[in-house]
Amino acid sequence: MSFTAKDFEDGMMLYGTDIDLWPDALQADALCMMSDPTINAMIIRHQYFEEVLLNNDVIAPMSANFTQRVLRAAQALDAVRDFSVMQWLGALFADFRLPQPAYMAVVIAALGLGIGLGVSSNTDIIQQASLVDDGVTL
Repeated sequence: MSFTAKDFEDGMMLYGTDIDLWPDALQADALCMMSDPTINAMIIRHQYFEEVLLNNDVIAPMSANFTQRVLRAAQALDAVRDFSVMQWLGALFADFRLPQPAYMAVVIAALGLGIGLGVSSNTDIIQQASLVDDGVTL
């Protein structure tokens, strides 16, 4: 039986790229194939593969209990998503740690300020438009 490139690759997968660690029965055949450039390229690829495997840390998988807790929490979040504008405002102002009655005062103040600025800037435009309609130019 002749030693093929496939046998050489299988040997590298089983015993590694160091031929000295291979079984004695396979070492002589493997050393004879080392003069082939495709075998040398295969050895280089497998050495890189071994280096990557040896230098990477393995992350332990999460436990099933942790996965179940994450799934239950995600399902609970989906159930809470339906809420009103007032609840949204309450949650928004809770993030800023304002006392409960304060958010209504802030909303009312913001609306009042917006309306006041809008009316005051529009009165000048309205007066100018009425003067132009009366035939008076500025």
